[in-house]
Amino acid sequence: MTWTIKPAGSWGVCTSSAPGTDFPAALALPGSWHYFPGANTLLVRKDQWGSLNATPGVDYVSPSSGPQAGGAPVSIGGEGLTGSTGVTFGGTAGTSFTVVSDSLVRVNTPAHAAGAVNVVVANPRGNVTVTNGYTYV
Repeated sequence: MTWTIKPAGSWGVCTSSAPGTDFPAALALPGSWHYFPGANTLLVRKDQWGSLNATPGVDYVSPSSGPQAGGAPVSIGGEGLTGSTGVTFGGTAGTSFTVVSDSLVRVNTPAHAAGAVNVVVANPRGNVTVTNGYTYV
């Protein structure tokens, strides 16, 4: 992904080499943008730029363990999570997925056999894997 920003008062002009994935992240922030169709250009409020430009990262998965039956609510905190599209636990999609903010997503765990599994947050700016991030007990 290549974003560029040019000073324009309180707005920045953004262009992207991957508008199909980059622009939906911007469009998920109501009131933060103006889109020019066909030009692959957005005007984005500068105070929203960080969340659009940030490479996603995960700082914690809480709680880090739960039942094999699934259904446990999990909070995943980090940065650059705006635009995330889902979370998998050991390759199985979580349910009731919600992006709360740029730093928090919530999801319910799917059923899975006992043991530690990787948690993967899918994001158009790069998936984030937490190795052995959740343990089914």
